[in-house]
Amino acid sequence: MRGDKMKRIEKSIFNLLENDKKYKISIFIIILLAGVNLWIFRILMLLGLFSNPHGGNIWFGDFSVYYNAANLYLDGENFYDAGLLYPPLSIIFLLPLGYFTFEQACFLISLLNLFLLFLIVIIISEILQYHGIFLSNIERTLIFISIFLFYPISTSFVAGQINISILFLIILSYYYIFVKGKTTYASIFLSVATILKVWPFILIFLNFFHQKAKGLFIKYLSVIGILSIASIFLFGFSLHIRFFRTFLNFQKIPISSPSEVLQPSNAVDTNASPSNTIFKLLSLFNPPDISPTSIQLFWTILKIIFVVFLLYYLYKLSRKGEVSSSAKWGILTFSLLIILVLVASNTTWLYYASFLVLPYILFLFVLKLDVVEKALLMVSLILFSIQEHVIFLSNLLGGKIASIVYIAGPTTYAYLLFLILILYSIRRFETQGK
Repeated sequence: MRGDKMKRIEKSIFNLLENDKKYKISIFIIILLAGVNLWIFRILMLLGLFSNPHGGNIWFGDFSVYYNAANLYLDGENFYDAGLLYPPLSIIFLLPLGYFTFEQACFLISLLNLFLLFLIVIIISEILQYHGIFLSNIERTLIFISIFLFYPISTSFVAGQINISILFLIILSYYYIFVKGKTTYASIFLSVATILKVWPFILIFLNFFHQKAKGLFIKYLSVIGILSIASIFLFGFSLHIRFFRTFLNFQKIPISSPSEVLQPSNAVDTNASPSNTIFKLLSLFNPPDISPTSIQLFWTILKIIFVVFLLYYLYKLSRKGEVSSSAKWGILTFSLLIILVLVASNTTWLYYASFLVLPYILFLFVLKLDVVEKALLMVSLILFSIQEHVIFLSNLLGGKIASIVYIAGPTTYAYLLFLILILYSIRRFETQGK
């Protein structure tokens, strides 16, 4: 009897994965329900009717760093004292904040982020149209709702994070590379994204993988070189050294004692990097006679070997036949570079998954996925969507459940599953060409 029930469930799941329309509707419903529920929690927390498991105020917490940095700069002080983690030239973009009260600045950044999300949907619509997917106004509206409610985006919005601006620049870069074929514009947008947040530079490697990205590498280096010279001229070497030290310290992962790792309160850790999970597990085993510096160095070397090998594999594969001009190959390499830098970094916050919005949409609407790919994509999106719900539940239950979530939360698994999905898709592309 139980076996028959399981077979019916398996058949229903299989049918769902095979039916593209039902599959997309199911994903939208999951994001919608999880997102609306999360906003209800946030409003209750704002009204003081529900406690925040992360402690403190979730509203514009990260934005306050930008605001304080802008004010320190206007006062002639070192703006890195505010906790800023971005390159010195980023202060130019943050500077207007200092001319408003904090409340006014919060209102303006919210309007800006909403406007950027609106533009993002328009550009995504153009990208999908280039790939032969024509959206109705209703579908564009549903995509806007889905993106706004997608946990990493909504968290960035609430925190007043700069991630939505970075996402906008990344999507513009993709648009000008693959739709317009204008790498000069793409190099400018990538350079601006880099001086706001370092990691988007990874996308310049598209130059070596896809025919439409030829010239991106040199043009990017030219633009970023000019910006770097301007930055040194404006701020001097010492401030840049301060930035690099701050950035490197940010990427360090401590090895804690087993008792610290198993503290239930640590279930709210927002670093979803797989490296963070590895170091937590190492902390549990408490390796004797091995210095933390040696472990960090060994792990860094392993990651470098993995990344170099993967990039070399992509380069060799792109040299075969018509691969380097394939639209699918552009989607796969673009998506892989983004997830690769997120997975390889020692510190990858939960809301960094905002940058995966375009890859998710391209996988969902453009690529012809098999059942395995659809399952991996759906589970990855579900894990992102329920991140905060799992944290709420783990803190409510406490004990071992909270500790397990602390070691590896849903977002960590979501990152890894999306990486596996892309690698699987690349392998299928290589062997079957579809």
